[in-house]
Amino acid sequence: MDRITDSAYRSDFLAVAVAIATVWLAGIYLDLFEVIHTYLHAFEQFQLDELLMAILSLSIGASWLSWRRWQESEQARVVLKQSEARLMDTQAKYDEVQMLAHLGHWELDLITSELTWSDENHRIFGVEPGSVNTYDTFLETVHPDDLEYVNSSYLISVENRTNYDIEHRLLLPDGSIKWVRERCNTYYGEDGKPLRSIGTVHDITEFKRVQKGIEESHARFSGIIDQAEDAIVTINSDQKIVLFNSSAERTFGYSQQEVIGQRLELLLPERFRVGHHKHVEGFQSNSADHMIKSCRGLTGLRKNGEEFPIDGSISSQKLGDSVEMTIIFRDISEQLKSQELLRKVSKAVEEAGEAIMITDCNAVIEYVNPAFCTNTGYSLEEVVGKNPSILKSEAQDPKHYENLWSTISRGEVWSGALIDRRKDGSYYPAMMTISPIHDELGEITHYVSLQQDMTEYKRMEEQFLQAQKMESIGTLVGGIAHDFNNMLAAIEGNLYLAKMKLTKNEPDKVFSKIENIEKISLSAAEMVKQLLTFARRDSVSMTNLPLKPYLKEALKLSRSAIPENIEIVPDLCDDELHIQGESTQIQQLVMNLLNNARDALSGVAEPKITVQLSLFVLNEQFRRDHPEISSDTMALLTIADNGCGISEANQDKVFEPFFTTKGVGKGTGLGLAMVFGAVKRHGGVIELESGKDSGTEFRIYLPLVTEATEDIAEHSSNIAIGQNETVLLVDDEEMLRETTSELLKNLGYRVLEAADGQEALQVFSENVDEISILITDIVMPKMGGVELAEEVRKLRGGIPVIFITGYDRHQTLAADSEGSDRSMLLSKPFNIDGLSHSIRKLIE
Repeated sequence: MDRITDSAYRSDFLAVAVAIATVWLAGIYLDLFEVIHTYLHAFEQFQLDELLMAILSLSIGASWLSWRRWQESEQARVVLKQSEARLMDTQAKYDEVQMLAHLGHWELDLITSELTWSDENHRIFGVEPGSVNTYDTFLETVHPDDLEYVNSSYLISVENRTNYDIEHRLLLPDGSIKWVRERCNTYYGEDGKPLRSIGTVHDITEFKRVQKGIEESHARFSGIIDQAEDAIVTINSDQKIVLFNSSAERTFGYSQQEVIGQRLELLLPERFRVGHHKHVEGFQSNSADHMIKSCRGLTGLRKNGEEFPIDGSISSQKLGDSVEMTIIFRDISEQLKSQELLRKVSKAVEEAGEAIMITDCNAVIEYVNPAFCTNTGYSLEEVVGKNPSILKSEAQDPKHYENLWSTISRGEVWSGALIDRRKDGSYYPAMMTISPIHDELGEITHYVSLQQDMTEYKRMEEQFLQAQKMESIGTLVGGIAHDFNNMLAAIEGNLYLAKMKLTKNEPDKVFSKIENIEKISLSAAEMVKQLLTFARRDSVSMTNLPLKPYLKEALKLSRSAIPENIEIVPDLCDDELHIQGESTQIQQLVMNLLNNARDALSGVAEPKITVQLSLFVLNEQFRRDHPEISSDTMALLTIADNGCGISEANQDKVFEPFFTTKGVGKGTGLGLAMVFGAVKRHGGVIELESGKDSGTEFRIYLPLVTEATEDIAEHSSNIAIGQNETVLLVDDEEMLRETTSELLKNLGYRVLEAADGQEALQVFSENVDEISILITDIVMPKMGGVELAEEVRKLRGGIPVIFITGYDRHQTLAADSEGSDRSMLLSKPFNIDGLSHSIRKLIE
């Protein structure tokens, strides 16, 4: 345009200049003015100078107009240049804005299919600016999963004359994916056909990333809110509920639909609503710091009208000009119950009569209750941080502790009896249970032990055992009376025959009868000795015990109580089986089982009791059934009968105290309970096998010890004769004293007699240097034998003393130091041989 305008201006100036020059030259050289003047004068009477002046004026006017035209053109060109500059600047800014906004534009000619893109469009689509694009090349860039959606959306918008506004993905040549938002309008011709579409493309990839993050954050936050164990409630500035999570629904019983838009007071008892409303208002007005405030001791109200204790915390969030508050409620009903239960448990532990100890997994004491301190003499401060081995006594087999630790280390509960030691060194029996404590992963973190001092229990147990003995003795009375009557009848018969032989002067036959009487008396004495041993009331003392001899003694003693028609078949092995046991309990155990078998044999045609003793080697099945047994071999005592048997329903009850299937007056139900207790006290196992009308078999397994007891040496059958030493004999039974005095004189001793301790002390003081030995009864009027021995030894220390008693010798052992070199105890009736050797042993 600038070139065309300049050419026109230059032509105008040239024409004016030529015209002026022509007129001027013609006037000078051709007298043109005169010619023109003549010619014009023919028509009108113009003056030539006027004509020339007119021509000159026209030339001058045309020149001025041309000049003005040129000047306006120059001004227009300047304005155009300025507009172009402004336009270019605007276009640059527009391109920059598109780039910054990631917003490109495009135009599609629907007649020619020519697609025009802005530079930003090219950048968005990842193609070089200036490249030729068509609608098809655009579709090639659309993500394959979105292609059908994009194409159909555009075609529908064109066909229906609706706005085109969609979001979709692009798959760029480098493999990256972008999100774009496309919008366009389509323009139509007068015939209604679409002519062109003009639209924009907005790169929203970053927006989508942020949106996805927000959505994930919102989902995460919503998940936290919904899965929170506490009830979370958000209220607006009007104290109306705008958020109510799932836990709140469970806690209060309302659904979200029921409470959204309702006031918070709905969740509180009416009597607390005014105060709570003011409290929340006060928090709202002072919530600039958004600090969380705790509210304890609140009361909530469920939909069903139930009130319950809650704790709460409240915080605020400022949203524009309004403030929202979030309250977290925690139902503390179970917590309060747990606290109350914990308080009760703690109180129970503190006030329990049993000693309770808690250690860590390495057996370091962390806690003991007052009962522990009372039982052991240790204070809490003295034992915390220590090992429970401070209670360990030497009276317990080390294997017992090994088994204990092995059991609890496996995570199992251990229960058993122990002999523990107090702080002062004294021992006490205890029953203990130790349980492992596991964490959530099943790992052992602590051990808790419950220990019961069994001192009083042991005393009651001894009373129970004594009652059992008395019951058994009562059973024996009939049989023993029968045997004694037989013995007395035999003695009486032999005495009668001896007197008859004396009248006939047949001394040899008299001597034979006297020997019979002596044998019968010894048998009677042995029976009384066994009965006294069985009825002994001393404390239980575990010793190394050979089973076989004591079983024989028990069978002898029981034979009197069992009818002769019942066959007893002993089958005792030849092995020397020794246990750590108490002889009286073993005898009583056997007697109770024999008595039980005897009662079961009533009405049986061929009644039989089998007693077997054998060595048992533990097998795998036995170890699985009885993991508490650690030894490899045991003594197996089996007592079986072919009686009525025990029903399966009663087999689990037979060892319970006072359980009996016998009629009234025929049993106390203590016999088998005593058997069970005795077996357990010996560290053994008892098994029962029985069936209705098929007999019963009791199997008792007792742990063995390797050390054997020394055999008790029997006295020589030869009588030891005295050397005319003086014996002081003291007994309140005159007939026995006279007989014993005569026996001692026949043994070669000089005898001084006294009827009680006081008389004996008088006799001794008068013959203090002559008397070589004191033989005295223990139980006498005025002064007993023990006191007499003490007084005599004050007069002459070290004098030998033989105590004689008709009671159980073990009941008198504590009353005298029989174990000293200068004292001995003999039971009545004593053996003459034994008496003679005892005297010589002490004197010499």
